[in-house]
Amino acid sequence: MKKYNIKNIGKSAALSLSVLFLFSCEKEDDLLARDGKPTVTIDQKDIVVTEGDPITLDFKLSYAIPTETHIRIEVAGGTATDEDDFVFDLDTMEDAGGGFFGGNGYFFVIDPDETTASLDIETIADAMPEGMETVTLKFYSASQGRAVIDQTVNVKIND
Repeated sequence: MKKYNIKNIGKSAALSLSVLFLFSCEKEDDLLARDGKPTVTIDQKDIVVTEGDPITLDFKLSYAIPTETHIRIEVAGGTATDEDDFVFDLDTMEDAGGGFFGGNGYFFVIDPDETTASLDIETIADAMPEGMETVTLKFYSASQGRAVIDQTVNVKIND
């Protein structure tokens, strides 16, 4: 018959409880860090492109969520003209549901469970020499504000 040393059983139990506590605290800390809504950022603040090249925007979420993240993009100013100098291959806010999603502009979706997404906005190469044109893009949270974003990107389009 095998004898168990009470001292060793106590050490094993203490070690098991310590490991359990350690991992449960890490999970709890992770949940505390995720209280609220994820933040969406765009690394590029000022972009320079050549007419005919895309404007590439890289979105990052502070953490993934199990639903789509909806971003509203508004042309907020500049000398470049939407559909003459650049084109969004996106639904407008009106097409996406209008008032429910909030505001005017275009509608961009980051897929569920993703922490990164890219968007290319086509610039139109034409034969007319125009010099450098600019466009200011504003980004807002849309669709019940599942994420937080309030950012501006300035783009220069060289002819």
